[in-house]
Amino acid sequence: MKKIVLLSCFVAFGFTSCKCKQKTEPTEEVTVALASRFTSKPLQGTRWSLVRIDSQNKNYTPNSENNVIIMSFSEKSMSSTDGCNSIGASYKQNGNEISFDQFISTRRYCDKEFMDKFGYDWAMSEVASFEIINNQLQFKDANGKVLATYKEYNLR
Repeated sequence: MKKIVLLSCFVAFGFTSCKCKQKTEPTEEVTVALASRFTSKPLQGTRWSLVRIDSQNKNYTPNSENNVIIMSFSEKSMSSTDGCNSIGASYKQNGNEISFDQFISTRRYCDKEFMDKFGYDWAMSEVASFEIINNQLQFKDANGKVLATYKEYNLR
């Protein structure tokens, strides 16, 4: 009788302990979601519209008076506008690190009143990295402070 009770205990213990020893692997959906959130993507061929100048605590909302501010990336250069003049720069990307240099700009006259109302200005030369989360591009300085936020722009 003792042998039957002991055998029953071992079998019952074996069935209950097997479940807790099973190794669980993340599902493919979780793995893909985490990878897409935290991996860097090349900026080449992408277009972004300005949402916010975080360094100035200023939102940018296009309306009938001011246009969408677009930033476009080609293989080695970026082009955009400041609301008045066209701007461009070369850029170097290594993972999530990015730097801009060789800035160029048109030189149209835009008075302070116009720029306060329609323009924007932020220190692109201070950008050290970027992050893309939920179709938003954030440029950050060397301390990780967000300088500007853009959202993915599609011509649909």
